[in-house]
Amino acid sequence: LVQSSIAYVVQVNGKVRGRVTVAAAAAQASIERAALGDDNVQKFVEGKQIRKVIIVAGKLVNLVVA
Repeated sequence: LVQSSIAYVVQVNGKVRGRVTVAAAAAQASIERAALGDDNVQKFVEGKQIRKVIIVAGKLVNLVVA
């Protein structure tokens, strides 16, 4: 069984803020864009500097903001 898409949990400073679904073969840049494109995530990163983006393959995206 081969999955065509994967659901990622999106965290901002370690707290779950959303979920996004991307293609299984998606590059890290496109996963990051999808995470930042989520409406709820945008509320928490708006006007703040993103210091680090941590992507755990197939599981989660964590955005560290200041």
